[in-house]
Amino acid sequence: MSKARRNDMITLHAHGWNMGKVKVLHRYLAKRYFKSKQRAVAVGKEIQNLLTTLQITQVGMKQWVKEVEEWAASSPKSTNCQDQQGLQRVMEGLVLKIKQCKAELYRDIDNNKDCRPKRDLITKEKRKMVESIASYNSLVPDTAAVDTADAILS
Repeated sequence: MSKARRNDMITLHAHGWNMGKVKVLHRYLAKRYFKSKQRAVAVGKEIQNLLTTLQITQVGMKQWVKEVEEWAASSPKSTNCQDQQGLQRVMEGLVLKIKQCKAELYRDIDNNKDCRPKRDLITKEKRKMVESIASYNSLVPDTAAVDTADAILS
């Protein structure tokens, strides 16, 4: 078989592959839309349940959001990783970020191909947390030492 004929066959194969994807694209998009709509409704119900459980009105919720934004704006922008309090803030932030990423890992992602970046982020943040824990434990006495990252995250 000549090289030109092989290239033509590869081109035809790629064209056929793309045409097959185009034929089912509407079903794929409809499924994604349906899942997104279901998730939006579920989150809306969760928010309403939370509001009724906490007995908070929409105005109270907006006030709370405003207070949190003001608190975040007044807190220091950078954390000094050389002192105890700075390391505590870093570790708390990393724990929260890792737990959120784990919770969202399968909820928001449709296929395993999209899970890889999220898992890589979790691994990267875990490494940062291990380093922060080691730095923190070197600053404090053994009685105030922090457990391992896996123990904290479990």
